[in-house]
Amino acid sequence: MMTSLNDMFQTSNRAELMAAIRSIHKTAEDYSRLSASLAPAAARLPRVAENLNVTLESTRRLTQELSNPNGTVLRTVDTVGRDLQGAAESIQSAAGTLSQETLPQINGLARDARQTARTFERAAGQFSDSPNSLLFGSPTPLPGPGEPGFQTP
Repeated sequence: MMTSLNDMFQTSNRAELMAAIRSIHKTAEDYSRLSASLAPAAARLPRVAENLNVTLESTRRLTQELSNPNGTVLRTVDTVGRDLQGAAESIQSAAGTLSQETLPQINGLARDARQTARTFERAAGQFSDSPNSLLFGSPTPLPGPGEPGFQTP
């Protein structure tokens, strides 16, 4: 037995045995440091789990609300859709009135304005040709062929 112990504790074996003991000691120290650094995170885990449960419950309620056809969200979306449809119909009606009633009246007004402008242009031209016509009236036109007083030019 002494021989076995003596062989076991020879210089080369002792060095390996000491290296193994140092490695175990270092592993224990590393584990201790890791455990100390994880302690704050582990202390927060219950609060994180509680917050996660609250979030999951809120998500479940939201999912139920969204899937309920009579729920607030879908009723609101439906109401907004009806309001938008009503607005679109009003705009369409206004556009129809504009194109069928207002634009033809504006076109007629524009025609009347062009006609009035031509009349003013003719009157201005006549006044420019014969300014005394303003006081004495328009000169009588010369008689044409077959009319009494016609003279050949």
